[in-house]
Amino acid sequence: MFIRKEVEKMPVYELSQNQIQAQILGLEQRQSLEILQCSNLQLNQRLREVYFENPMLDYETKSEREGLCSWTGYFKHSSGIENRNQFVDKSNELRAYITEQLMPNSYSQRKWKIFEFMIEALEDTGYLTMDSSEIAELCSWSPEEVNECLQILQGIEPAGIFQKDLKSSLLYQVSKLPYKDWQLEYIIRYHLKDISEGKISKITREMNISTAQVRRYMEQIGELNVHLIDNLNKYKTHYVVPDIIAILTPNGWDVSLNDGWMGEYKINSYYEKMIDETQDQELKHYFLEKLKQAKNLIFQVEQRRITILQITRQVLMMQDLFFKNMGDLKPMSLSVIAQAVNKHSSTVSRAVKNKYLQYPQGTILLKDLFVRKTNYKAMDSKYEKKWQNVQVVELTQPCAIKKAIMDIIESENKSKPYSDQKIVNQLMQRGIYISRRTVTQYREQMGIWSSYNRKETD
Repeated sequence: MFIRKEVEKMPVYELSQNQIQAQILGLEQRQSLEILQCSNLQLNQRLREVYFENPMLDYETKSEREGLCSWTGYFKHSSGIENRNQFVDKSNELRAYITEQLMPNSYSQRKWKIFEFMIEALEDTGYLTMDSSEIAELCSWSPEEVNECLQILQGIEPAGIFQKDLKSSLLYQVSKLPYKDWQLEYIIRYHLKDISEGKISKITREMNISTAQVRRYMEQIGELNVHLIDNLNKYKTHYVVPDIIAILTPNGWDVSLNDGWMGEYKINSYYEKMIDETQDQELKHYFLEKLKQAKNLIFQVEQRRITILQITRQVLMMQDLFFKNMGDLKPMSLSVIAQAVNKHSSTVSRAVKNKYLQYPQGTILLKDLFVRKTNYKAMDSKYEKKWQNVQVVELTQPCAIKKAIMDIIESENKSKPYSDQKIVNQLMQRGIYISRRTVTQYREQMGIWSSYNRKETD
């Protein structure tokens, strides 16, 4: 009742302000926690989304400007002239992929000769830089039939292959989109080099469109297929990109985030200056809001960095023998690390989520370094005789448990290998009581296949 009266005495304006501040604080805290649990790849995607929405957020890297994909490098490394006469021996896979789309019985032997010449002349980029007239003159074919064959090859997958250069390839891909956007085509045709050099303001002035629109077009261009031949591989190898890298030095562990490839996000000085210069109060308010959002985001990303590195260093210290290849993982909980770094357990949980750590012997998920203590149940007296010759392994030695699992698997019937549950039962007979999930975890850490994959047939 006392609290209720006090609330009633508060001005309505003050109460609503407190509520608004609480909501804002809650939103910022939630965003900070979401950023913390992102992997580097997820964070990069999130930052790019904000970057295209918030003009106050700017971006640059040492090697690239304005967040462009590797296709910008074509302006520096491929003029389409010096490689003109350097034919590349094409693999059988590429040749088969192209010819399968041409239907062998649909074309004359003469056309097939032209096809084969063009396939051999195709460069590593997927472009055909030789002019039709040059091919016709070189091989004594008519320009008309060479052009006809070229149009056929340009119509196969992937879209953009057999075009003259990057610009032609991108324009062809855009022409196949289900919608027509003349501004996108205009940027590719006249401003591709400006984009590669980060001259966004030049494009906005000339085309009279906003920075956000230009960035969206850049994003669309970045989604087009540039590495035409590389992307023909339907079964790409999936690589794990480590989020954290730990290097052992004479002075201890050197820990860093593997985020240099993401570039640096900072405040856009041009738009920040406009806040003081503009007389439009609505525009000023808009920029101030966007500036606040950008600063909060940059601060949250930096806090994420500090937190992850702090937690990783503590984990490395506690699992030092494992990382030096001198022992197994020790039992370690989130709460132990949280107490050591003065954080809440939930913060540690988010910080290690989705994060891969690369160390000298390999790469591992951070969360896999947290090992629970093994639960050894007390023996009932009626089983005492049965277990009297069983030696119970030490509580803090998962390596001994793994050795027991290895022994069980090595002695199994190869045509009827033990499931993880049966391994649990076998361990119980040795006085080791662990869950099936723990058996699965230890088995996978040792690189041992499941029972299904271990089964041998005659």
